[in-house]
Amino acid sequence: MRISGLATGMDVDTMVKDTIKPYRMKVDKAQQNNDVYAMKQQLYRDILKDSREFSSKHLEAKKDSLLLASNWEAVKFSSSNESAVTIKGIAGATAENYTIDIKQLATSASSALTDIELASTDTIDIVVNVGGVDKTINVNTAKADGSGPKSSIELVKELNTNLKASGSDITAKYSEFSKGISLETKTLGAAASFTVELKNVGNTIPLKAAKGIDAQVTITNSKGEIYPHTGDSNSLMLDSAEFTFTAKTDAANPIKVTGKNDVTALKDKIVAFVNDYNKLLEGINTKLYEKRDKKYMPLTPDQRKGMSEDEVKLWEGKVKEGQLRKDNDLERLVGSMKGAFSSVMGNLGKIGIKPVNNYANKNGMLTIDEYTLEKALEDNATSVKDLFIKPPSSDKTKDGGILHSLQAVFKEQIDNITAPLIKKVGLEGSLTNEYSKIIDKNKMQIAEMERQLVQRENNLYLKYSRLESQMANLNNQGAYLTKQLGA
Repeated sequence: MRISGLATGMDVDTMVKDTIKPYRMKVDKAQQNNDVYAMKQQLYRDILKDSREFSSKHLEAKKDSLLLASNWEAVKFSSSNESAVTIKGIAGATAENYTIDIKQLATSASSALTDIELASTDTIDIVVNVGGVDKTINVNTAKADGSGPKSSIELVKELNTNLKASGSDITAKYSEFSKGISLETKTLGAAASFTVELKNVGNTIPLKAAKGIDAQVTITNSKGEIYPHTGDSNSLMLDSAEFTFTAKTDAANPIKVTGKNDVTALKDKIVAFVNDYNKLLEGINTKLYEKRDKKYMPLTPDQRKGMSEDEVKLWEGKVKEGQLRKDNDLERLVGSMKGAFSSVMGNLGKIGIKPVNNYANKNGMLTIDEYTLEKALEDNATSVKDLFIKPPSSDKTKDGGILHSLQAVFKEQIDNITAPLIKKVGLEGSLTNEYSKIIDKNKMQIAEMERQLVQRENNLYLKYSRLESQMANLNNQGAYLTKQLGA
């Protein structure tokens, strides 16, 4: 605590404060400028955060993203027997009704070797055709050291090893229920086949031939047109509908499948995408076009003391306004986002999506006519799908759908560590970006200015203290002389 001005009668504190005021203002100005850097960095980071959240939600092949082809299914099918046949419509499927008769499912080639048969066998020979060449796989049932027969687990392991080495798709498994080893191909249909011969000294068990069976399915549409399906698969893609057969049916009771157009969920996903896109652009445009009132600067500690909490909040809101006005990086981002739509904007207009006719503060935003969009989806969902997710012809071209074009934009401008904004301000917590380095450097300079200010203040108080001491001495001397003269 300083006590001064007793001898001179001067208000030393006020004099010191007034003397260092210009230096205090320099420190405050430096701090305000650094506060502006920190504020702008946070504003940029808020935009980066919103942009990356949009990218994660809409530009990655996640559950609800339009990038997933499965989310473009516009026709839903219901089966009178879901345990025997299911149908999944993809983009382009029509709401057709079908009658399905499953006479036979495609099966694999299989054979069983019972424990009793294996007990009287010295060698298992399996003949399989791989790539047009017959190959024989031999497995001895006795252990190599003559200590007895191999266990079922040992035989299964050896069979699978030798079958795999031969290039065959046959697998061996042991079944506790059937008490034996089952051999089965992964391939279905009549083309799948192999033979098994069990041999021992002086006796050969009859050859076992295993052969798969082709599927036999008859599909009739609502016009009475018949499509016969035969072959090695229990699934079929027909008129953009994927049929999966899982059980035979009774010819007297064929399965009825009903198709129904249902574009509501798909329309809602497109509307949600457009709304989120507009929300992101609106946030960026707000920062680009709001005006800056230069009389509002970050508050100094003394200014903050004289305000209420609500006044401080309002003031800081005013300070933030216009800090990113006409910012080059944000204008480049908005321009690139608009460019992702430019090549297909004419076709987008045909499905009800058009640019907003307002370049003042809604630059690049879109309007959407849900009725027109819904009708376009009902008429030709495939064409709408291509507008959004058609793959580009190459990495260097921009002739793909909107989402792929936006992916390229966000990879270049937002998601990559070399993106201009990432290098400039970094993500939350990053310290290696340009702004963080500037802010840290400024903090060091401000700390040095504060040190010098305190030193200057101390020096002034020291000078006035010496003056006080000298004046006190003079006052004492004067009092002494007065006393002497008066005597």
